[in-house]
Amino acid sequence: MKYVFILILTIFSSIINSKEFIVGVENINYYPHYDFTNKKQSGYIYDLLELFSKKNNHKFTFVVLPIKRLRKQLLETNEIDFMYPDNPIWEQFHSKLDNKVYSDAIVFALGGTLVKTENLGKGSYYVKSLSVPHGFTPTEWLKIKKQRSLKIMAVKNAEAALALVIKGRVDAADVEFNVAQQLLEKLGSQNAVKLDPDLPFINVAFKLSTVNHISTINEFNIFLSEHKDEIKRLKQKYNLIESVVSIQ
Repeated sequence: MKYVFILILTIFSSIINSKEFIVGVENINYYPHYDFTNKKQSGYIYDLLELFSKKNNHKFTFVVLPIKRLRKQLLETNEIDFMYPDNPIWEQFHSKLDNKVYSDAIVFALGGTLVKTENLGKGSYYVKSLSVPHGFTPTEWLKIKKQRSLKIMAVKNAEAALALVIKGRVDAADVEFNVAQQLLEKLGSQNAVKLDPDLPFINVAFKLSTVNHISTINEFNIFLSEHKDEIKRLKQKYNLIESVVSIQ
């Protein structure tokens, strides 16, 4: 009878502690990191939060929003509980500071510079025009732009940014490496465009952010720490590369 009581208490406690959350994500195809466009739900972050849900009895619903609206929905209207991806270093580009709380690193994205294969190794001065997906901030290239003339073109998405390089309309594209590999394969240009490790790149941690659910962020951080092997297998499933050293 004692064990039955404990089992009932455990189940009851699990139900009480279970919560439903809304996660705001970008309305772009950023696979293998994530792709929630056209009613899809796929990519590393989707699988990771599904795993977290099973371990902690939570439920996550994804809401797809334009990049610039994500922050507003989280900070001003409270229509979403979490935002992904996020990182405190991006806040320097906003005029108003926030009170967001961030998770530990979920994955390290490799923001790199891609050029035509024949232009590899020509250096940063060769690049006089750069394409970048709309809403993304090429932080390293903006530093260079302060020192010399550089045309930065914001385009619809990562695929459009790479297409401009393929067509020779810009010298380079600032696109996350893993995303670029998927798109270049789709475009049949895997060998035509390559990441140049000598050009600006940045390893940035993708994190989950919130304003009102700090306890869940703490719970999520414990999950990240305690389930490293399962998380590693998820990254391998999506062939995620997190360091430029792994490319060479």
